[in-house]
Amino acid sequence: MSNNSSFYAGTAPGGDTGFRRTWDRDEYLQKAKERAEKGDPRKKDAKSDEPTQLLTQREGHIDFDALVNKTAVVSDAPGEQKQPGFFCAACNIVCKDNINYLDHLNGFKHQRNMGMSMKVERSTAEQVKARIALLTKKRKNPEPELNLAERVKVAVDAEEATKQSKKEDKKKKKEEKIRKEEEADQANKMDPEMAAMMGFSGFGSSKK
Repeated sequence: MSNNSSFYAGTAPGGDTGFRRTWDRDEYLQKAKERAEKGDPRKKDAKSDEPTQLLTQREGHIDFDALVNKTAVVSDAPGEQKQPGFFCAACNIVCKDNINYLDHLNGFKHQRNMGMSMKVERSTAEQVKARIALLTKKRKNPEPELNLAERVKVAVDAEEATKQSKKEDKKKKKEEKIRKEEEADQANKMDPEMAAMMGFSGFGSSKK
């Protein structure tokens, strides 16, 4: 065992290395062996905190055009969602442009906060065979190549379809809002008992 009386016991006085502390190598070697047999609890805790979900492909589509031509109230306070840019709720940060936002979503920090590790699922033999069969089918029956004008036309048509869909959704919301306002006005003009019988008791104000 080591001598606890002094760190400098047994040193040669006046020597060049006499001021250095001495160690009992056998004692610390035994402690290291015992710690290795029992295991380090700090390493166990660190492993338990690591995400175990395998990395998967992103399912949703990120619509960067949703806020185009729209006005929003922003704040210059750090760490707030109303800052100008793209806000990530999982990491509580704001990215200033879409490129940095995509890099953040694909990064290690965001994936870890989402509970995913950077490990991917190992493909099975059946999945590999199915993928090879799909690629072989595409090679035998290739899609017709489009020239520049045709590709531009396809892109324009897709953009027009998206705009039309947004207009229809906006129109439906507006019609629904008008319908609710008309029902509320009708309920205000009706007798309270009659309105309650017709199911309009939740509309209108509390004025008498």
